[in-house]
Amino acid sequence: MYPARCERQWSASDANDGACNATHCSLREAINAANANPGPDTINFNIPGAGARVISASPMPALTDAGTTINGTSQPGYAGAPIVEVTGAGPESAPGFRVYAADVTIRGLSITEWSPGGIIVEGAAVTNVVIEDNYIGLRTDGTTPLANASIGGVGVFGGAAGTQIRDNVISANVGQGINLAETCPLFCIAPPASPSGTIVENNKIGTDAAGSAALGNDGNGIKIQAATDTTILNNLISANTVVGVMVQDATNVTLRGNKIGTDVSGTIALGTLPVVAGTGISVFGSSTGVLIGGTGPGDGNLVSGNYGRGIDLGAPDVEVTANFIGTNAAGTASLPNGAGGGLVYGIWAAGGSNNSLIENNVICQGILVAGYGTGPVLGTVIQANRMGTNVDGTASICEGSIILADGTEGAQILENVISSSSAVGVQIEFNSAYNILRGNFIGTDATGTTVVGNHINGVAVSGALAIGNIIGGPGPDDGNLISGNGNGISVSGDASGTVIQGNKIGTDLSGSVALGNTIGISVGPSSGTIIGGSVPGEGNLISGNEDAGISLLSDGTLVIGNTIGLASDESALGNGSYGIHISGDGNIVGGSGLGEANIISGNAMGGVNLAAGTGNLLIGNTIGEDSSGNPRGNGDPATSTGPGIGLFANGNQAALNIIANSGYAGVAVQGDDNIISGNKIHDNHAAGISVLLGTGNTISQNSA
Repeated sequence: MYPARCERQWSASDANDGACNATHCSLREAINAANANPGPDTINFNIPGAGARVISASPMPALTDAGTTINGTSQPGYAGAPIVEVTGAGPESAPGFRVYAADVTIRGLSITEWSPGGIIVEGAAVTNVVIEDNYIGLRTDGTTPLANASIGGVGVFGGAAGTQIRDNVISANVGQGINLAETCPLFCIAPPASPSGTIVENNKIGTDAAGSAALGNDGNGIKIQAATDTTILNNLISANTVVGVMVQDATNVTLRGNKIGTDVSGTIALGTLPVVAGTGISVFGSSTGVLIGGTGPGDGNLVSGNYGRGIDLGAPDVEVTANFIGTNAAGTASLPNGAGGGLVYGIWAAGGSNNSLIENNVICQGILVAGYGTGPVLGTVIQANRMGTNVDGTASICEGSIILADGTEGAQILENVISSSSAVGVQIEFNSAYNILRGNFIGTDATGTTVVGNHINGVAVSGALAIGNIIGGPGPDDGNLISGNGNGISVSGDASGTVIQGNKIGTDLSGSVALGNTIGISVGPSSGTIIGGSVPGEGNLISGNEDAGISLLSDGTLVIGNTIGLASDESALGNGSYGIHISGDGNIVGGSGLGEANIISGNAMGGVNLAAGTGNLLIGNTIGEDSSGNPRGNGDPATSTGPGIGLFANGNQAALNIIANSGYAGVAVQGDDNIISGNKIHDNHAAGISVLLGTGNTISQNSA
């Protein structure tokens, strides 16, 4: 080994006679000579013998002269992997290499058994350091661990700028694989300052050199703390004990094209074998400007196979774009995170992650947006993701769901495919308010023509302080397609002010083919729910469901302006039971104002079945016809089943409705003190009004 201006051989010994000359030049002597020779120097290797060469050294002198290159690839026999190992040979009191000067390169070495750490780069004047093609923590076979301790593999501290860490294998270290921070834990010479402009590219961090076996680092794969302008690009980061990439109090961090938690092929989980790995990516504290993924070819990360969750967000304004989370590299099969159990999700957006954007990802195991003691979560946008399906959105591959829970407010769930959950597609829970769901396909594939259902509900809103949530809207692209689920939408558990508008519930995207839910909309104990509206576009199409179109077990729900039981072209596409079933008090179905009437036609067992409750008002609806007066019926005349309206409770009112073409009576009454007035009742299979049982009913001013 020799400085560039000399031609001196060297041996593998660590002797230091004070000179680097033809008699002897050790690595130590070469570094001292380079430090004493201002300007660029290259330390090349020519150690006699065959096979791997091992330099067992005591603490090396720091690199203090700008432009020094230590070039392990110069050793004869080098063929793309290190064949020179520089080892501390046991506990030492200094890092393997300390870089205190600019433009230093360390290349092509195996660096093992140093404490605290393999390489430290430190100081505001230390710029443009390159660390490349090394094995750090592994011997020259690329598989045998020999750990660097404490700081771990590589540390960049104290304001160092423009460091490039590329094409290395950094594994089996005690501590972080790579640590970017203001202050180093040991041997600090520079005052605290944020490292900046670091690029970490094309490394294997936590695996063997082949990228096929888990070796881990006994800490985070990469820790970025209070650093600025950091790029993490095209790395394999797997099997690390804590987190794959931890971002804490950092500014302008970009992660693109990485595989985090898998082997190099992206098809086998290494996050769980054989060491315990945690979350794939964690962003928290005062971090800003964090981008995970991107819009360019190959920008997305693969975050799969980790022991914990895929991604944890606890800082604001993070963008998570075009990643595969919990899938294989092709996005065609599940490769789940979460073998460790607990709160297992593809992404958890926790308190502090305000205004995060999660878009165009393929995500298995869903998204949780919730404070759960970490504070409120405001303004999250979840858009154009595939949840539970393959990348094409055509087939189920895993669990797909979105949960908005404690402290979530103002989230927007837009244009996603949300399918294949064993429970609920979108769950809005306790203390989640003023969230919006628009333009989603919930329970179908991306074409809106094939069922890929959620098992229990497509959308569920429940819990106290679940306030003012909006499902759909009047715009041409606002409505959701909610089909093929257990129930389409469920509102319950003291939720209040839920608005459901402009959706297709139980049909395909065209509105002409049944892809039924069990019940279209089920409203349980809750308050102030509005289904539909009087403005064009606010009404829902609720047809083709297996049971009722709408089931109201609630009080005070308003149902206006909907089409229930017809297709988008107003041909019959009935629900399998009643258009609307009511067992609650004070509900209003229809209205006398412009656009408030519902069309309730084509349903198998009848139009409206009022089974229990009092003070309900059915007003101004068209029951058994389309909007042009064409007969569409309810019930089955062949079996004399299905009244237009069944009043089977006390103290309710049916007024100003058109009730026609029913399979049984227009109105069937079995209760007391009901009012039936001002209706137009005609062409029903049995009587216009049939009072089966009851007293005190008022029947007036009805006509044919």
